[in-house]
Amino acid sequence: MSNSIKSVTATEEEAVHDIQRREPDASTLLEVLPESLLICNILSILGPQELCCVFAACKRTQTLVKTNDAYLWGRIVHQTWASSKAGDIVSEACELAGSCRVFALQKQRSTRAPGLCDGWRGPCEYELQAIFSRIGSVLKGGPPQGNRQVLFLLDGSGSVGDEEFEASVTFITKATRFLRSLEDCNSTVSVAQFSNDVRTEWEDTPGICANPEAFESTIKSMVRINGGTNIAAAITHAGKLLKKNSGCQPHAAKIIIIITDGRVDSYQSKEAHQVTAMLADEMCNTTMFAFGVGRGVDRAELLSILAPASGNNSNKYNDAEARYMDLFFKDEAPW
Repeated sequence: MSNSIKSVTATEEEAVHDIQRREPDASTLLEVLPESLLICNILSILGPQELCCVFAACKRTQTLVKTNDAYLWGRIVHQTWASSKAGDIVSEACELAGSCRVFALQKQRSTRAPGLCDGWRGPCEYELQAIFSRIGSVLKGGPPQGNRQVLFLLDGSGSVGDEEFEASVTFITKATRFLRSLEDCNSTVSVAQFSNDVRTEWEDTPGICANPEAFESTIKSMVRINGGTNIAAAITHAGKLLKKNSGCQPHAAKIIIIITDGRVDSYQSKEAHQVTAMLADEMCNTTMFAFGVGRGVDRAELLSILAPASGNNSNKYNDAEARYMDLFFKDEAPW
């Protein structure tokens, strides 16, 4: 063997021994690995916690994770939270968050929130903002003339517990604050609570909650009615309120937001469908959104009630899936 070959072999052995002695840390390896190898073979298979650790490891990985956000974090977001159903809100929420990474971190934090424990689940703030934006889009998408109306129907029945009721009230407060922030949105807000019967809790004058302090105080002090869940009676009551407040401006945008577990018997279900279809036929530019609260929310029932409730509209949220969200729920029967 020539001296040159011996020299190379010796150098390689020394290099191996040197690496073994140094035991390079992960950040050193992350700095020197080829970019394509690092992204496609390492970063792309990590879970959210591991990806966060790598992100914090060095400036290079921070840059790579940011510039490849849709590929790396988008995969995690769509595998974990997105739905293939029409009207999925996650993409809109990611846009509002500014990146899939920011949305994912907010979503993870929201699952650890004090109110969301023992199996309870709900949307994060970006998802709420996305659905509020949909409501605002429908509200402002109607004719500019006339008094636009938003009516909340709040389930106060026995199957909706105190926690769920409180979450519903918080949602109404957040939604009305968002609506007040919209420019040129001359609208009114009303709130009715229902169980076997229906009770109007707040009937607004033009200009979304012209007295927000009084509105929020009234809503927060509501007492849950208890009793059964008569969705048909609630929607009938909503139709009467909307018609009364529309006056001579029937074409103005009207939105009904029902917050309920949707748990009704077959007779009440049939009645609710009939009333909703009648409302859609009689009142143009009326759109209904539904939010599921409680144990064992009947999503299928609520989606079927929503199906005809886009009342002669041309808005882009005609699909019932685009007008439904699980708000505060647990996948188990209430008893």
